Amino acid sequence: MTTIKCTNCGQDIEFSEDSDKQLMALMRPVYDLLIQFTGDERNTIDADESNYFSLVVGEIAKYYEYLLLIWPRYKAISKIYVRAAKLQLSRSMTEPNGHRLLAEDEILELELSRDRQTQLHLEMETIFIFSSILLDRIAASTQYYFGSGSGQWRSFGAMKDHFVGYCENKGLSEPSTEMIEAIQWLHQNVSEFRHLLVVHKHERDYRVRLHFGTGWSNDQNDDEAYFNLGLMYPQCNEVPFISETPQNILKELNKLIVLWVEYLKINRAKRNLSPNA
Repeated sequence: MTTIKCTNCGQDIEFSEDSDKQLMALMRPVYDLLIQFTGDERNTIDADESNYFSLVVGEIAKYYEYLLLIWPRYKAISKIYVRAAKLQLSRSMTEPNGHRLLAEDEILELELSRDRQTQLHLEMETIFIFSSILLDRIAASTQYYFGSGSGQWRSFGAMKDHFVGYCENKGLSEPSTEMIEAIQWLHQNVSEFRHLLVVHKHERDYRVRLHFGTGWSNDQNDDEAYFNLGLMYPQCNEVPFISETPQNILKELNKLIVLWVEYLKINRAKRNLSPNA
């Protein structure tokens, strides 16, 4: 279990195996932290810079608020879909071998299952897309806050590659191992997934042949769905792909946001707001 103290609310924010309700309880303080940090910083700079700061850093809070709205929608449809799928699977295990025509209620259930999966996949893709946008906003805000480095970067992938060297060049404190690991994890499990398998899936034959299915745990108490991408016509060493769960993504995102805000505060003396960075 990881515990990080929020300096604004004084609350210990824990990142562990929490239920969906506990995750929502963790997300609100993180959102409040972003709002508080933005307001505190704006009070220390002049009006024009303050307005620009609000535009840049305020985007992070905006996309985080989107996730606050998406999460309960995802949990609701995930619970319905997974419980129905497990029930159907349990029933099918008792069916005798062989072929038969489906009853009318079974056909209706198949149609309902398809509709539920469509809604579920919409919410899951939305989590990946908006989380990825939020991460890019963090990357852009970091270079805006401390000024441009040897090269301009706004994507989270570029931040992952250059952040440590950027901090050294700017004379900033060394980022914690925990922060670097969170950046790497989120890039691999969110940014790359969104870029390669959601937005640009069509650009490579292997990715085209990946089919977006739905996975879930065999644990009867776990009703969280995730993407289970099957692979049509596998070649050589090609393998299917399974996404991270939305809950793990939001936990790691919460962790990074808290660590990122704290890092900016620790290095506030090096602040060099650069609109063109």
